Parts: sequence; structure tokens; C-alpha cells
Amino acid sequence: MDLSWVERPGGQGRRHFEREVYYNGQRYVADQSLWHAPSRNEQLAMAQLAPQYGFFKEQLPAFLKGEDEDCSWGYTGCQIAHVEAWRAALKEGAEWLMLSEDDVLPIPLFGMDWADVWGVVAQQVQDLRARGEEWDLLYVGKGSATSAEGPFVTPLVIEAGYNLKMHCYCLSRRGLSRMLSAELSYMSIRPQDEILAALSKRGRHPRVCVAERVQRCFPTCDEFRALAFPFWGIVFQLQSFRSLRSSSHLCNEEVAESAIHREGALAGGA
Repeated sequence: MDLSWVERPGGQGRRHFEREVYYNGQRYVADQSLWHAPSRNEQLAMAQLAPQYGFFKEQLPAFLKGEDEDCSWGYTGCQIAHVEAWRAALKEGAEWLMLSEDDVLPIPLFGMDWADVWGVVAQQVQDLRARGEEWDLLYVGKGSATSAEGPFVTPLVIEAGYNLKMHCYCLSRRGLSRMLSAELSYMSIRPQDEILAALSKRGRHPRVCVAERVQRCFPTCDEFRALAFPFWGIVFQLQSFRSLRSSSHLCNEEVAESAIHREGALAGGA
């Protein structure tokens, strides 16, 4: 890879680094300008905006405290791997793509193997087509929704909320085309699951500077439609749980406990 560093001035007197690399003829950029934790004024604005966008108040601390890890080539490399898979699928004329990371397994509760997962997903894609339902992104596995999810589109698929984690998902041909036409797909400005989550809310994000960047660099975000298998989906990602300073991954202390209680109550009442 042809790797170079370029230093750029950041906002509010900060300085940050941009890193760029060319891979397979495509330029990718790691931009740290939005990676820092929100300022006090930003936190106050986020607290006001979050309820308007339907975000659960229990999960707001994860947004207010920022990311635990630096913007690294690990994050950017992961994003490049996903985008290159999208590019290959679109080039080959795929009608839709299911992408899974290598540490994902079917949820044992459902008693399925990967052949069953593929069958269920393919059947739901066919069901969506039969119902005339257009879509761009379909979460097969995800984290707890941090905003209200929408109604059921099929008996097994709902309108997605703001969902962190992107360990297994599908993109339709329209979704592939939209993702690859947007400058945002080639920029690592926040963890990529956070970007897909903002697209699921059609560009909305509690942090104004992130929302503005998403909307500017993904002009069709207000038309983007994300669907999901409800709750945590039908597959899960293996994790090493550890205590994190900011709870940004929503898997420790009160943040996760609140989500588990809420979703458990919903499941029990279904």
C-alpha cells in the first residue's frame, strides 16, 4: 500500500491527522477530525437533540463520552475490507450481498446453523421483493437498538433504528450502488457501524458535526432505508467483555443492563 500522512488543522483550535492510502485503485482516508470526545457545549446540544430523534435516554451516555480507542488503521482497514466486498459484489452484478465477519455465529437459542441462517435471510429477501418493499440495508445481526425501531415490514423484519454493530448484514443492489456512490464510504470519520447506524436514521445523529458530515458526504441519506431482524438479530458476534471508560460499545454497566431489561420485557410481552 502507498501510505502517506497529511496533517490538517482541526476545528475549535484542534489539530488532527488525516491518513490516506490507495488500494485497488481507490483512495481511502482516515480522518480524525470528528474522533475526539464531544465538548461540553456539544454534550448539552446532544442531550436536547437525542429525544427529538427517538434515542433512548439510557443510552445517551455512550454518545456523550465518545470513543475509547483512537482512529487507527485497524478501523480503516476493517472499513476497506467491507467496501472492497461491496465493490466486488456490484461489479459481478449481484442482486444482493450478505456479509459476515469471521467471529460471528448463529444465536444458539434458535437452533440454527449457517445453512439455516442463509435460508431464512434469502426467504426474507424474497418476501420483501414479493411485497414490493424496497430496501438498502438489512441487519442480520446487530447490537441493541439505541433509538425506537419501526413497524414490522414482514413477520420477521422491522424498520431499523439506530443500531451499533455491523457484524452481519445485507445490502441490496440499490444499497450497494448508493454506498459506493457516496464519498462517505471511502472516509473513516467514525467507527463504520456508527455511520451505518446514522444512515439507518436517514442521516440523523445526536452530534451535529457528525450528522452534518454524513449528510454532506452521503447526499441520498434521506432516502436510505434500513431494515433489521428485531432485537439482536439471528446471529451474534463473539466478544471479549472488558470494562471501558466510556461504555461506547454499549456492553457494560447500566447501559447494557438497561437495554437487556427493556428488550427482555418486549420479548416477554410478545
